[in-house]
Amino acid sequence: MGLTGLLAKLAGVGQVIYNDIDPKMLEMARALARAAGREADRYVLGDLDDLSRELRANRVVCGALVSYDVIEHIRDMELFFRWLGELPAPDLSVVLSSGANMFNPRYLAHVLPVQRTAEAKWRARREEIVRDLAPDLPERDVVRLARATRRCTQAEIATVIRGFRETGRISLDSVSPINRWDPWGSNTVHPDTGWWAEHLMNPWRLRRLLEQQGFRTRVMMGRYGRPPGWWKRLAASAVNAVLAVAGPVGIVVAAYYTLWAVRAPSRAGGALQGDRPGARFPAA
Repeated sequence: MGLTGLLAKLAGVGQVIYNDIDPKMLEMARALARAAGREADRYVLGDLDDLSRELRANRVVCGALVSYDVIEHIRDMELFFRWLGELPAPDLSVVLSSGANMFNPRYLAHVLPVQRTAEAKWRARREEIVRDLAPDLPERDVVRLARATRRCTQAEIATVIRGFRETGRISLDSVSPINRWDPWGSNTVHPDTGWWAEHLMNPWRLRRLLEQQGFRTRVMMGRYGRPPGWWKRLAASAVNAVLAVAGPVGIVVAAYYTLWAVRAPSRAGGALQGDRPGARFPAA
């Protein structure tokens, strides 16, 4: 809904660009910002290539890229991080926050049923895709392939089918490692759109990928706000106190996590000084 960009304008950021692949979401974000009197300077509809063209055409050098609850839906995080690494922005800061915390039992109790519901629909669609691409395969193989390609888009399913015909094995080697990794056996993606149903990822693994692109990176634990009800506020305050001193193990109770990164002086990567996940958000 563009709330991050709206807050950026309220905070006095000089130029704000809102980017979305969904035209309906983009128009809602624009309408909300217009009603608040704080529209973004530009609204860019499209994917990374479209955003890159917009930046080049207007000679814009990004100072920061910020998102919340977005990365768990991005199809290919490795591709996204490579794009960040190649972005001509020497002083770029990156803030990527996600509520898809795979280590929090309370969150897992909520999200696993959501993923199972999505998978029931998307598995049926994958069976249709397999039948269309390989109408000669027996039904048992169709079912096997549909179940095994839970983390694949249609193009990747086609590659898996070709390999299956050649070797008799189902191999997902064509899928990127971060997408193959599946800690709870529940990650699932829409085969037509590449939209993840709350992709559960290890933030420290994402951190390493960012460091490979020349960023100094920190994983920070998300604290709780002020929920309604005195007892909930008391509980939130207690958990926040734990997060302040718990270090990385605090992720089991964290409300979310944040990947905070800055372009490193060299491509050597490495951790930020004083890397402590419970630390307060640093100025940038």
